[in-house]
Amino acid sequence: MAKQKTLKILSRPQGNAEEYGRWSVNPYKGCSHGCLYCYLKKGVWANGLGGDTAQLKTGVVSDEHAYHLAMAEIIENKEQIIKDGGLFMTFTSDPCAPETRLLFFHIASNAIEHGIPVTMLTKNADFFQYPTMMAMIEDTKHLMSLSDKGERIVLNGSAFCTWFGDMHQHLVKPLVAFGWTLTGCDELEPNASPNEERIATMKRMSDEGYLTWASIEPVIDFDASRKMIIAALEAGCRHFKIGLLTNNTHVVRKPFCFGEHHFEAFDRDEAEWFVGVVMALTEGRATVYWKQSFYEFLEQREQSGTRSGSAESRQKSSEAQFFGDEPIHGMTVHEFLHQWPHSVDKDWSMFI
Repeated sequence: MAKQKTLKILSRPQGNAEEYGRWSVNPYKGCSHGCLYCYLKKGVWANGLGGDTAQLKTGVVSDEHAYHLAMAEIIENKEQIIKDGGLFMTFTSDPCAPETRLLFFHIASNAIEHGIPVTMLTKNADFFQYPTMMAMIEDTKHLMSLSDKGERIVLNGSAFCTWFGDMHQHLVKPLVAFGWTLTGCDELEPNASPNEERIATMKRMSDEGYLTWASIEPVIDFDASRKMIIAALEAGCRHFKIGLLTNNTHVVRKPFCFGEHHFEAFDRDEAEWFVGVVMALTEGRATVYWKQSFYEFLEQREQSGTRSGSAESRQKSSEAQFFGDEPIHGMTVHEFLHQWPHSVDKDWSMFI
C-alpha cells in the first residue's frame, strides 16, 4: 500500500522564491487579480496554482481545517521558523484579498502570539479600514467562528485591530510587516487595487506604526518603478525588494507584450542608471535588496571573445562577472550593487 502523502500548509521555498522567505504559508491556490504577467499562469504552475479564483488546496476541506493544519506545523517548527526570520504570506494567492484574509490574519495573529514574525505581500488596499461598519462586523463574526478564543476578539474602535483580538498593539507591530507589490502598471493588474490606493494604505499603516515594505517586482518599465519607489518612500516604506520581469526564472531580454501592451527590451545602461537613482533616493530612508534577476541581467556579456582562451582564463572571467566587455569602474556586479551601506546582501527576512 502506497504511503499517504502528508497534507501541508507550510512550505520551504527553493531557488529564487527563497529571496522572499524561508518559510511560507500557502493554504490557497489561485488569485482573482488577473495580472497579465503572473508567473503562476505560466509553465508547470499554470494548471495547479494559476487559477483565476482563490481556492483551498486539494485535501483542505475548510478554513478551519487549514487553520489547524497550519498552526500544528508552525508550532512543530517554531524555533527554526523564528531563527529563519519568520513566516511569509504567500506565494500562491493574496493574503489580504477579501476571500482569503480572514484565514491568513487568523494564522498570523496566533503565530505572533507565539513570538513568530510574519511578513505579508499583497496587492490589496481595502483591508486596513472597512468600507462599512457592517462589513467589519460580518468579517469579525466569521473570524470568531474560526477561533477557539473568539471571546477575546473585541471591536475596539480600530477595524484592523480586530484581526489580532485584544493583543496589545505594541506587541503586534514589531512582529508583522506589510508589503505591497508596486509596478506602476495598473493596466496589467485589472482586478487588483490601483497602485495609488496601495500606497495610500501603506501610508496609513506606516503612520500607525506598522513596518511597511514594497516589492518592486516585476520591474516592467524602469521609470514607472522609479515613480513607485518615490511614492512609497513618501508613504513611509522602510524596505524594497527589486527584481526584473522574468520568464521561467530567467530575465526577459527581448521586447515583450501583455495583451495589447507592448514593452521594449531592458537596456543595461538604463538598468545601471536605475540602480544609481534608487540607491540615491533610498539612502538614509530605506534598505534595498536587489533580487537575483538583476544580477543575471547585469552579468550578461558581450559575445566577442569572452568565452575564448584556456579553461583557467574562462573560469577567472566567469568569477569576475564584469558588465559587458569592460568592468564598471573596475567593479564586479556584486560590488556595484553593494557599494552603498543600505544595500542588503542577504535578505531572507526583515526580522533578521
